[in-house]
Amino acid sequence: MTMTCLQEVADRSPVMKAQYQDNLRRVNEYILDAQSTVDANPDDAEARRSLMEAYQQKAMLFEMAMDRSLP
Repeated sequence: MTMTCLQEVADRSPVMKAQYQDNLRRVNEYILDAQSTVDANPDDAEARRSLMEAYQQKAMLFEMAMDRSLP
């Protein structure tokens, strides 16, 4: 799914592609950080909430990319 979104964004605008790549990199870093926190503290409800928010942000990023790529 990531490559499809990236290609569709790239087809629309090189500037949007760079922006999307940067946003995707940041959200993936957020996910890794949140996952590390959950792994270290599996009973921490706040850590789990942060991880879920990170995945929601990634899903939202995909949705925005797809919406912008539609004619």
